[in-house]
Amino acid sequence: FTQVSSKQKWLEVHGGAHWAEFYTDYGVGLQKRFFNHFLKDDHGHWESQPPVQLQIRHADGSFVLREEREWPLARTEWTKLYLTPSKRLSQTAPTETGIIEYDPLGEGVAFSTGPLETQTEITGPMAAKLFISSTTTDADLFLVLRVFDTSDNEITFQGALDPNTPVSLGWLRASHRKLDQNRSLLYRPYHPHDSADPLTPGALNEVDVEIWPTCVVIPAGYRIALSI
Repeated sequence: FTQVSSKQKWLEVHGGAHWAEFYTDYGVGLQKRFFNHFLKDDHGHWESQPPVQLQIRHADGSFVLREEREWPLARTEWTKLYLTPSKRLSQTAPTETGIIEYDPLGEGVAFSTGPLETQTEITGPMAAKLFISSTTTDADLFLVLRVFDTSDNEITFQGALDPNTPVSLGWLRASHRKLDQNRSLLYRPYHPHDSADPLTPGALNEVDVEIWPTCVVIPAGYRIALSI
């Protein structure tokens, strides 16, 4: 959507299974209004369609329809969360440094915020900057953005296929970490995948991983976590 040059473009974002909205009254109605406008010259039902139409997802699995004018949202408060040696996600840059090691065939490592003081909405694209080393010449990185309730139960959703999908996912093969600097943004690293750059075992490497755009409203008292 962001790369389409035409002024006639619309974005509709919803949750649930990827195929379901082709058959629901909501989805069919949206498609009919679009095709009636462009194929039947029925201009009375599409001209008021907003450029961006979102289904705002809440932690209980419900959705609220919201109209927007652009994507990503212009009023986004871009927020950095730092990984700390104590495995926290903090809005304050850590003053100490450290190394966290884990077995790549194990559970990985998880970083978490404390309980949120206020209701928080995450809507839009995300990215993670990591500094990694490996005992091998390559590594496959899998990032999982997760939400936990006040009883430390993970909140999952119906995904495109999986009925227990976390908030968002990101992944990258470390040898393909090269960025296209002209196309990359702070919130969307762009990897051309046109060459492989093996890791030197034990050497530190900077890696930027795209995390898929998402939408969720998180109640106060819940926690946000990033598993690597």
